[in-house]
Amino acid sequence: MSNRVREELNTAKFGWFHIKAILVAGIGFYTDAYDLFIIGIAKPMMAIVYYPHLNGKLNRNDDLWITGVALVGTLIGQVFFGFLGDYLGRKKVYLLTLLIMITATIGQCFAASTVKGIGMVAELCIWRFILGIGIGGDYPLSATIASEYSSSKWRGAFVASVFAMQGFGILSAAIVSVVTISCFKNSIINYDINYLDYVWRIIIGFGAIPTVLTIYLRSRLPETPRFSQDVERDEAKALKNTMAVKANEADFVEDYTVSSKMDRISAKSLHRYMTFPSILRNRNLWVLFGTASTWFLLDIAFYSQNLFLPNILEGIGYNPSINLPAAKCVKAHNCPQYNLPIPPFGGNYTCTGKCAEQVYDKMFKTAAGNAITACLGTVPGYWFTVAFIDTIGRVRIQYMGFTIMTVILIILAAAITQIKAVSVWLFIVMYALTFFFANFGPNATTFVTPVELFTTKYRSTLHGISAACGKAGAIVGAFGFGQLFLSAGISTTLAILAATNFLGLCCTIFVPETKGMHLEDAALHSKSHFGQMLSSCGIEQVNPAIEDMAAENNTPAVAGLKEQKLEA
Repeated sequence: MSNRVREELNTAKFGWFHIKAILVAGIGFYTDAYDLFIIGIAKPMMAIVYYPHLNGKLNRNDDLWITGVALVGTLIGQVFFGFLGDYLGRKKVYLLTLLIMITATIGQCFAASTVKGIGMVAELCIWRFILGIGIGGDYPLSATIASEYSSSKWRGAFVASVFAMQGFGILSAAIVSVVTISCFKNSIINYDINYLDYVWRIIIGFGAIPTVLTIYLRSRLPETPRFSQDVERDEAKALKNTMAVKANEADFVEDYTVSSKMDRISAKSLHRYMTFPSILRNRNLWVLFGTASTWFLLDIAFYSQNLFLPNILEGIGYNPSINLPAAKCVKAHNCPQYNLPIPPFGGNYTCTGKCAEQVYDKMFKTAAGNAITACLGTVPGYWFTVAFIDTIGRVRIQYMGFTIMTVILIILAAAITQIKAVSVWLFIVMYALTFFFANFGPNATTFVTPVELFTTKYRSTLHGISAACGKAGAIVGAFGFGQLFLSAGISTTLAILAATNFLGLCCTIFVPETKGMHLEDAALHSKSHFGQMLSSCGIEQVNPAIEDMAAENNTPAVAGLKEQKLEA
């Protein structure tokens, strides 16, 4: 990259352009979190309406599939769109992920059963899978765009601010649910509890609103100067977009030009980048292992705790289960033995009066419990990271978060009976602290670091792979820990989650610190604790990107390395 473009970006003052970029990328993450976590609030409502013959509880398999299928789609989207972001450019595929999310969110609202066709749950799962693909694509693209527009001084806070919008998404999911349930209180208690069928569709559909509002801004987002320079090889375009950032232009610049000199990512170049000169000595492979393994282990715990929060609140007695009267079999096609959903508003319940009040209270407490934990732990944790990531550093925050989460979960697992005896609220506060230190910890840093540790040509792809490993952990949490929770109970589940966080702590030694470094220098020269250990043993890790840059400039690799270090 030319020195001028690089220096202009790395020294640019934070301004209006950066704020708009945060909003464009951040609203996507707001919606991502809203859509993925609203399902934990919506599922109990679906259970009341569609599973009266199971006492208002979802069939175990349906429960796990509704929860986990979006995560499977997210994993696919992260890898696929991560690669497209490097192959076609960030701008060209960024809007597509948003359109996928909007379509799938609206589709979920109209999921329904037919007598001889696919069931409501199956249709809902199809839409949630498609939703996950769009959400997955947003991860590598938003992170890459944010990092490539940011200055060296505030890059961590800039990228973390985008990710921190997830906290507001989770909180909004709970608040929208509380408000919507309250609006339907009279209808649920005095008329028909099947009005909950309206409620869950409304709260899911609300997630499409902020996404729609972002379409125009995303369509106006220019290609990042770093991609234009390093991959498209278009100096003029890179400089033009750099000046837009530097001047803090109020509107984004449209630019649809395509360079014929693109140095595209390929399987051959990626293989060299990750394996030369050997597996042990290749710096990039071990860095990828660090970013991917820590994200995998973190998401096992983090998603398990979030997705099954309603179950845990019920298990500790904050929101106890209720007993519903048997559903009336009014017509053949809505008999429970056919395992078909019972049409709403058909008089299928004898649940009125006190019974209906219990149903309302349970749904209200489910939403309120999510709101409480979000306010106590989730949202503050994200913004503590934004405030301190560029002063404390990424790796230190990650070490701290994994350590404190491990300790808290061990205490909860070992003394859950005693803690509940003192106060259910003591358990809730301690549980909320795990969310605080997840977000003021590895949940934020695992998102930030992969985008800083690899060069422009491979940045989106390798961030997508790291994120996909995280979602693999989330899938393990949704399916594996869902079964574990149901069979082994809360205490055993919390103990295993503590062990998972401890493993994440151990794997952090493979993640380099990038605080204060220029983005290009962080991708070339940052060294993990593992790399330092190898150096002390006389084994120096190699970054093939330095070798390639030296060859391109007709300079020895060692000389090229020294020049890069001097620039840092």
